[in-house]
Amino acid sequence: MQIHKYYESRKLARERWRKSEHGRKWTQNYMRAYRRRPEVKARYHDYYVKNKLHWGNITQTKNQYFRDNDFLHSTNTERFINYEKNN
Repeated sequence: MQIHKYYESRKLARERWRKSEHGRKWTQNYMRAYRRRPEVKARYHDYYVKNKLHWGNITQTKNQYFRDNDFLHSTNTERFINYEKNN
């Protein structure tokens, strides 16, 4: 596939425009309008509903890990104390 001869320069020009004050303001306004569209709201809501359970499982898994780690710490501490008492 052949790249157009102005590809690089147009790419740099688009980057400069997006970073300009006008480009940032245009993007901000566009994204505000985009997020207000009903189909986009529905898509975001579906994503939220679908992943809410998964996010809860992540928190639950982290809490389970910390509980397991505390249990491991307490058993190791007891083992070290008992070892010192016996020797």
